[in-house]
Amino acid sequence: MLTFVQSDIAMPMRAAQSRDIRHLVICPQPIGPHHCLVYLAAREQVVEDCSRGDSARIVLLTGRSRQTGPLPFDIPVDILPVFTAPNPGQHTRINRAVFSCLFASVRADTVFRIHASRHPILLPILERMRALGIAYSMKPSNGSAS
Repeated sequence: MLTFVQSDIAMPMRAAQSRDIRHLVICPQPIGPHHCLVYLAAREQVVEDCSRGDSARIVLLTGRSRQTGPLPFDIPVDILPVFTAPNPGQHTRINRAVFSCLFASVRADTVFRIHASRHPILLPILERMRALGIAYSMKPSNGSAS
């Protein structure tokens, strides 16, 4: 399930040559203080990107699309509930059906800015980005696993 959240912040119209910038934020359940800080940093960059005329948004990978805790949604956000709820004692698993939505609408100029550099889900994401030729950059998450 893909959830789109409407923005209350006035974003400028996309310029003819605007870039498609997607800020990837990983927030498995429960969302903790570190995840909120990473999300807020990505939010600031989305506002800056949009002020330059780029098409920017956050792509939030989470456990459940309707339980995002205290995160503000005043900018464009795509919420992808990519993690399955594990049984006690099991590792978190990736919902592959939802995972495929991450790359469904990429363009030739799409760039992902990844705001969590130490989560295990990044390996299959980066492998797929390389296979598809999608540009990306990593934003360290200040030493804590996301």
